[in-house]
Amino acid sequence: MSQTRRRTPARPDAGEAGRLPLSGAWCCEAPAVRQLPRRQRGLRAAVWRLLLATLAVLGAVLPASAATPGADLLKQAFRNPRRVAHHGTLEVRVFTAPRSAATVRVVCDGKGRERREHLSGPTRGLTVLTDGRAIWQRLAADAPWTRAPGSLPDEAAWERLRSNYQFVTKGQKRVAGRLAWVIALSPRHAGNPRQTLWVDAANALILRSECYTHAGKLAMTTAYTKVTLGAPATGALRLPAAASSSAAAEEWVAWDSRAELQRQLGTPVPLPTRLPAGYHPVGYHLRPCRQGGQLPVVRYSDGLNPLTLFVTRGQGMGRGGGRGWGMGRGKGGGGLGWGWGRGKGGPGACVVQQVDGQQVARTTYDNLTYVLIGNHSPQGLEAALKSIR
Repeated sequence: MSQTRRRTPARPDAGEAGRLPLSGAWCCEAPAVRQLPRRQRGLRAAVWRLLLATLAVLGAVLPASAATPGADLLKQAFRNPRRVAHHGTLEVRVFTAPRSAATVRVVCDGKGRERREHLSGPTRGLTVLTDGRAIWQRLAADAPWTRAPGSLPDEAAWERLRSNYQFVTKGQKRVAGRLAWVIALSPRHAGNPRQTLWVDAANALILRSECYTHAGKLAMTTAYTKVTLGAPATGALRLPAAASSSAAAEEWVAWDSRAELQRQLGTPVPLPTRLPAGYHPVGYHLRPCRQGGQLPVVRYSDGLNPLTLFVTRGQGMGRGGGRGWGMGRGKGGGGLGWGWGRGKGGPGACVVQQVDGQQVARTTYDNLTYVLIGNHSPQGLEAALKSIR
C-alpha cells in the first residue's frame, strides 16, 4: 500500500478545483439548499460546496511582463492571499436562480487566517474559516464544524493563469472609500467565464468583484461596504479544536496522482481523455460513501476556473451493487463492490442542467455515473464526458 496519501478535510469544493479564495471580496454566497426537493438537495449541496471553495477564486491573470500598477497589485494578491490584516462587511448578490442577497462579516489577520460570517440571506448563520491549508465551515453557531481541503497558489497554477487568461486595466474607482484599480480578466479559450476585480491601490486587497457565467451573464457580485485595516482580535480566528464525529466520517483523502488513487482503490478508474482547452488535473480524492467504502473525485483547473468530477453509482449496477470501493469488489455488478462489468463502446447519453449558475453534466460509463460540475459551456463539459475511457 502506498504511503503517499495526505489526510485532507471533508468535502472539497472542489472544486477545487483550484486554490483557496483570495483575501477580500470573493464570490462566496451559497445556494439555499433547504429550498430544494429532497431528491435534488444533494446536487445543490455539492454545487454549494464547490462555490464556497472554488467559485470564489480571484486569481491574477497576468503576463510576466505586466508593468501597470494595477497588474503588479493583482499579481501580489494572487501570490500572497489573505496577507492584508483587516475587518469589514461585504455585500453579496447572486443573480442566477434563486436570486439572493446577503451580508457577510469578514475578519482577516494578515497571516493567512480569515473568517467569514453570513449575517443575512439564505445562508444566514454560515461561518467559513480558513488558514490556507484547510477550510472549516458550519451552518449555524450550534452546528458541528466540517472541513474542506485548501491549497495555496503554486508556480504551475500561475503558469496556467498566464496561458489561459488575459487582462485589461480599466482605470481606477473608489470602493468603501478606498482607491482601487479595476481589472477585467478575460479567457483566451471559449466556454470559460470572465471576472472583473477592483484591487486596492495601496495593499492589493480585493475590494469588489463581478463574476460572470460562461455565457457572459452576470452571476454574482461582491463588494465591501465598510473595511478597516488592522489586525483583529485573535479569538475570532481561533481554529476549531476538532471536527465532530459525523464530520470526521466524511473526511476526504487526497492522493498525489491518478496512479496512487487507483492503487488505493485496487482497480483502474476510467477518466476523461479530452479536457477543455487549458485544463489540467489538480487534485485526486477519495470521499466516503454513506453506505461504506470510498468514491473517487477528480478536480481540474485552468488556473482560475475549476471543474470537479464526481464518480458515483451508475444505472447499470445490479441491486446488490455498490457500497463504494474497499467493501469487496463483486464482478458484473453483484456483491458489495462496484462490480466492474465491462460495458461496450463509449459513455452513454450526456445530460446537462444548470444549478446556481454552474453547469452540471452527467453520463454513465462502465456501470458508473459521472457528474462534472463547473462554470463552463455545456458543449465543453459534454465533450469531456464523452471522452471517458
